[in-house]
Amino acid sequence: MSKTSGPVWPPIGGEVLRWAARLIPLVAIVMSLSGPTLSAPGDAIARGDYGAALAAHPADRTLWARWIAASLRAGHSEESMALIARAGEIDGWTAARRSELADLSAASDPIGAAAFTRGLLDGSVRDVPRLQSLIALDLRLADWSEARALLKRLIIVMPDDALAHYQLAVLIAPDDPSMAATYMELAAHNLAVRARATAIGALLSASPAASTLIKIGLRLTVDSQWSLARFILNRVLAIDPDNAVATALSGVIADARGLDGWPLIQSALVRAPGDPVVNYAAAMHWRAGGDLDTALAALAKAEAGDPTNPAIAAEIGSIYRLRDRLADALTWLTLAIRLAPNEPNFWALLGAFYADEQYQLDNGGLIMLQQGARNFSTNAEIRACFGEGLLVTGQNAAAQIELNHALDLDAANPRARYYLGVALESTGDLARARAAYRYLAQNVSPNAFTDRAVAAVARLG
Repeated sequence: MSKTSGPVWPPIGGEVLRWAARLIPLVAIVMSLSGPTLSAPGDAIARGDYGAALAAHPADRTLWARWIAASLRAGHSEESMALIARAGEIDGWTAARRSELADLSAASDPIGAAAFTRGLLDGSVRDVPRLQSLIALDLRLADWSEARALLKRLIIVMPDDALAHYQLAVLIAPDDPSMAATYMELAAHNLAVRARATAIGALLSASPAASTLIKIGLRLTVDSQWSLARFILNRVLAIDPDNAVATALSGVIADARGLDGWPLIQSALVRAPGDPVVNYAAAMHWRAGGDLDTALAALAKAEAGDPTNPAIAAEIGSIYRLRDRLADALTWLTLAIRLAPNEPNFWALLGAFYADEQYQLDNGGLIMLQQGARNFSTNAEIRACFGEGLLVTGQNAAAQIELNHALDLDAANPRARYYLGVALESTGDLARARAAYRYLAQNVSPNAFTDRAVAAVARLG
């Protein structure tokens, strides 16, 4: 490769190249500060002044690699990205450099990082984590056609990926329900997604097409699978723009995305004021806004129209918990489980209720938490609830074991990470407790547990 032929960029979009080019001036600034030592690159290296050494030897691969490694160790992500971009410009873009730049930029510029990552795909098993991150981004951006294409590539290199089979099944369900049912059957082999895959597979096999999509959309909404639910409901509304249920559920999804879903929900209520699902959607909106009385009134109408719907029972239980009517909350959350005993979402709600409220743990509550952990051994949230229950009942060693099991399943589970910090702190292991809190504060999207973790980090210093 000629060093005089101009920059050699990776074969990816021009927009990304312009993004990377914005980083390069930072290196020029750093290197300009090192002028006095140009004649002594060895001395500069010895004191870690790689800018000075590279000013004398700008094409030295080893020097670039050492400076990048030092910057990465120091946690200087912006400087590291600038260094990698400059090294690529001078000496060519290797797969390792593109991978490092994609990883570093994922938090600050996910779209730019994704463009780099797409350029790294080579059809091997090394693609698995890259494909998974790209699929998650495409779903978040509602680029469902690209997500569908990448899911097919992922299944080729990772044929046992149950979540990929599940997601692909949903994305092809409107156009090829038979193949979608096949993918759901494959997904159901994995315990982690078995309940939802089995339920949607049954719908695909048994129901007429129009009603199937509505039921799938409701299930995905209850499971907080916002992007997939939005895809299905958009297809319903493309066929039937006046469908009240799809409109109401679209309002719930809009609320979850930080938008105002009320105009959609209100429109659905006008068209179908007695529909149980429409009232359920309205209740979710009112609960999120703090209007618990109105939410309960809507749920009463919903429950009267569909008394065997576990999602309605779970929502009633959740509102009673917010109102500190704990006995009523337990009644309805338990009913949700009786109506849908294989649904991990409802077990997670009941587990969080028992553990967080410390309600009747010595009178059957801890036994229910243990049962949930046994029944759903691959569900990090349910295992974390059991770990929390063990901790608050004074079983610290057993709690740490259970919480670590939860983190093995999901390293970013906020409940498990926070209560592991609490458990460690209570035994005097402040260094590991601080690390647990800091990980949660720095690496997990803001929630109630991250707020507590930030406070704990400040308290521990």
